[in-house]
Amino acid sequence: MSTSDDAAVINVDAVTNADNGKCQVRGCRVAGAQRLVCAADGCNKTVHLMCYQGVVLRDKSGGDLRPLSENHVVCTKACYNNFVKSLSGSDSSRGKWTNDGKGGPDDQHTSMRILLDWMTTEGNYSRYCGKGNNGVTKLQFASTLAEKMRAETKSDTRNGKQVLDKIARIENAFRDAASFARSETGAGIQEGEGEQTFQAAVRRRCPYYYELVEIMGDRSSTHPKCTTTVMGPYRDENVSSPTPTNGSPSSLNDGSSSDEQNSPEQADQRTPGESEGGNKVSEKPRSIPSIKGRKRSKRKHAMLQFDEISVLQKADERSDVKIQEAARHNRRVEQFNQQKLEQDQLRLEQEKFFRQEALNLEKRKLDLEANSWKGKFDMLQYKSQLVTEYHKMKSQGMSEKQIVAVFPEMEPIIAAFKVDDGSDADD
Repeated sequence: MSTSDDAAVINVDAVTNADNGKCQVRGCRVAGAQRLVCAADGCNKTVHLMCYQGVVLRDKSGGDLRPLSENHVVCTKACYNNFVKSLSGSDSSRGKWTNDGKGGPDDQHTSMRILLDWMTTEGNYSRYCGKGNNGVTKLQFASTLAEKMRAETKSDTRNGKQVLDKIARIENAFRDAASFARSETGAGIQEGEGEQTFQAAVRRRCPYYYELVEIMGDRSSTHPKCTTTVMGPYRDENVSSPTPTNGSPSSLNDGSSSDEQNSPEQADQRTPGESEGGNKVSEKPRSIPSIKGRKRSKRKHAMLQFDEISVLQKADERSDVKIQEAARHNRRVEQFNQQKLEQDQLRLEQEKFFRQEALNLEKRKLDLEANSWKGKFDMLQYKSQLVTEYHKMKSQGMSEKQIVAVFPEMEPIIAAFKVDDGSDADD
């Protein structure tokens, strides 16, 4: 990874993981609430939904700004104007992502769609993150995508730095949405208000969460690790280590060797000015370690051990909570996938039903046409028989009036013969 790539990602993380929990809106008084990434291009600041609604959209003159579409939020009025300008459809606007298709506002082939299609293609995002990329940097990947966007969309000024920044913002928003989905708040929304409300809350933090969860959900950056459980045992540097059993000189005071050598009985048997060999040393007697001090040290050591146990127990509890949250998140993803599968099956069944209905309609149409032709043929045969009967009765000496009196159906036939020969009808 190049230095510029590292700087881009670190800057985003530094803004998002602020310790005080406040957002970048001036005068923010909210701490600990969920923060969303500013939707304006080139801005990586975070903002609380309450600060966005109560500060950014409010105008002292009384003309409040209209909330942005698609659950977007911004951190300042300048970012609001920049975002609205990016949606205006003007070719001169910089940084369009969702409406820069060459076919107009309804064209779905935009810079954002190109980026999402590339990220969801198997292996692309993994190589972008550094696995098996053969030394290709993130900026090189981003520059290739920018070239494709310039060729296939209206954003003819798109560059690799903008793409790099956009990916970093998507990653940041995804981490925020994943954290919310695994949190107790997300679980409460799902259980209390239903799956649709929960998914809407997740998409409000990252609109593309459910498109990216398969490629980004398993990455370690979206699951912060609890390092407390992997730390070594707690040690207080101000407390000295227990005295070694070998009685090394470094662990003793004034060259004494062990507790037995410093026992009160042996101290009483020596004169103040003699050592064990009878040589005079200092007239000041050798000091005896304080029993009270040793008891206090043991009591402090016991308290430290108790603190270690408490820390480990709390770490285990936090780990259990994170495991439970991850399990709930996995269940929600499985439920979402199951719902999607059921919807696909229902769609296929409906398509099959409509195709069968179309075939049935076509068959009925053909049957009606066949019946129509059969009716016409039967009518021709009937008229032919009438003509034959007319000639028979005529040859037998019957007049036309007599024939019509017997067979009224003969009247059109007789009229037709009059048209053909031009003669008047018989009286």
